[in-house]
Amino acid sequence: MRLDPRAKLILFAAVNIVGLGAPFSGGGGIVRMVETGLVAALLALEGSWTMSASALAATGAGLAAHTWLSPSGVAVLAAGAVNLFARFWPVVLLGCYVLSTTTVSEFLAALRRWRLPTALTIPFAVVMRFLPTLAQESRAIGDAMRSRGLRLGGGRPGAWLEYRLVPLTMRAVAIGDELTAAALTRGLDRHAERTSLARVGFRPPDWALAGAAAATLALWWTLL
Repeated sequence: MRLDPRAKLILFAAVNIVGLGAPFSGGGGIVRMVETGLVAALLALEGSWTMSASALAATGAGLAAHTWLSPSGVAVLAAGAVNLFARFWPVVLLGCYVLSTTTVSEFLAALRRWRLPTALTIPFAVVMRFLPTLAQESRAIGDAMRSRGLRLGGGRPGAWLEYRLVPLTMRAVAIGDELTAAALTRGLDRHAERTSLARVGFRPPDWALAGAAAATLALWWTLL
């Protein structure tokens, strides 16, 4: 199912607000389950059944930890760890979904429909290309290490810094510069009206998704 990038951004904003701000008790718990259900449904539609189940399991674990773990001793640390995981994991999964199902052309075309300035659209475009490229570079570094027989085990944390983190950091800086230069070369900073082959527009599924996200925020506000 192809969704408009703006509908995904509205849902992403709602999930962030609820995920980081809503409690695990009372109305906050209800709204949190509804938001997580939307994330799980989108992941399931893409065939990511494991990730969909993990989103529901994380929120369920957060609700269970709030209900049954007594605030004393080690239980406080366990409840805190589960709470953090339950808050951030659905947000991370939704972010991965947005990045994997939205092309840069679609994203830029949708943001231009909102009349956003280029000072915002260019960084968004760079970030959308940066994360997948950085992940590809990380896999390439891992392949190069394995081909040379380098392993990070054996109690040598310095080896991880030398062979993995330092090259990845250097490539991250270079990738950011290269993507920014590519965006400017393509004329993304020009204020003239641009055309695009990407077809974006709100359809019934987009209105339903954006309406559900707004409804959960309104429900949380009324239950405060």
